Amino acid sequence: MIPLVTVIVPVYKTEEYLRASLNSLLLQTLTDIQVVVVNDCSPDNSKFIIEEFVGKDERFEVVNHSINKGVGAARNSGLKKARGEYITFLDSDDSYPLDALQRMYDAIRYSDADVVLGRMYEKGTGGKLTPVNYIENKINEFLKLPYTNLREIPVVNFYCGSATNQMFKRNLFISNDVEFMEGVYHEDIPLTLETWFYAKKIIAINSIILYRTIRQNENNLSATQTFNIKAFKDREEIITYVHNFCLKYARINNDLIFLTLEILQRINATTEYMLLSVKEENRNEIVKGWYPGYLKMYNFIINDIKTLNLELEALA
Repeated sequence: MIPLVTVIVPVYKTEEYLRASLNSLLLQTLTDIQVVVVNDCSPDNSKFIIEEFVGKDERFEVVNHSINKGVGAARNSGLKKARGEYITFLDSDDSYPLDALQRMYDAIRYSDADVVLGRMYEKGTGGKLTPVNYIENKINEFLKLPYTNLREIPVVNFYCGSATNQMFKRNLFISNDVEFMEGVYHEDIPLTLETWFYAKKIIAINSIILYRTIRQNENNLSATQTFNIKAFKDREEIITYVHNFCLKYARINNDLIFLTLEILQRINATTEYMLLSVKEENRNEIVKGWYPGYLKMYNFIINDIKTLNLELEALA
């Protein structure tokens, strides 16, 4: 029997948070779900926690990686096992409000949307909840706009960021061969571009649907808390991927060029913001060594896409 929703949970070095994360799925008010937990060769006790949940609830199943492949690859492994009509992604240090899946499912099902977005709050020390500002601002903006379908809003307003505060029709991935970039930080960025591009209808709901954990262990920070040289070099891979996607699929009758220019500008803005958080001992390597080459690549790609736009307009 096909479940209503598949939740994909990649796991790596999150034993401190994993039980609470999986419990939030176990207790969801929407019960007709499939939970695919992908053990990305985690070296801690996460394996035993996963086995506990798989053993006590048939809705939970595990995919084991023999080597650590990263979040993107783990989510892709989960996508291959997904059977639900809809899919969503939960990081294993985060958790859901108990009615999160029901709220997202009701909204996406009864509106016949391809994507639904909701609010995300950060859970800090002592369980204090604060909104994730860029998502909170976007949801507030969307709810005020005179559109029942966010796919129709001006390109400058489109959402690009975390995939974990969204639910998707699984067919959106299958029909368009959508998957996550592998081996990079911030793999959500190109995926949300692709799903927005391919979606026919997108909606937002006025509900908190995810609690994001702010890790306190300096030796085990999440990708959003990491500002090492890999985090910056991955930005080059991402903008190259986005560039190539645009070159392949941009047409005069779609809005991909404008979506691409918008997302590239946002990537660059967040990259420059990330530079402010680089530790002093890494500043020479990143700010003086890496950044000038990145900026040259970024400007080349922006100009190349603008040239492509002129060429397409000439053919119209």
